[in-house]
Amino acid sequence: MPTLRQSLLPSARARCPVGSSGGDGEVEAGFAKLQGEDFEYYMQTYSIMLGRNSKKSTVDVDLSSLGGGMNISRHHARIFYDFQRRRFALDVIGKNGCLVEGVLHLPREPTC
Repeated sequence: MPTLRQSLLPSARARCPVGSSGGDGEVEAGFAKLQGEDFEYYMQTYSIMLGRNSKKSTVDVDLSSLGGGMNISRHHARIFYDFQRRRFALDVIGKNGCLVEGVLHLPREPTC
């Protein structure tokens, strides 16, 4: 199973989506960098899908080249910026879980 490490880059000002808090409509938000042994990806949006590409669907980050084969679901995990909590969060969707910095996160387990 591929291992990912998530780290925050310096924060940048960003517009809040409708309904989020913030007096002037702006909030400090960082951008994430995902990093593994032979892997690096900079998030350029507030939500990305990780998994493996198929004929039926594509993902933002295709993990199939990192090994794991069919243990990686088509939609394995989602990393998103939670504006209310002001941090990135991980939503594990794949049935096999996701290993982040040596910690196994199981499907639908609240993770931040």
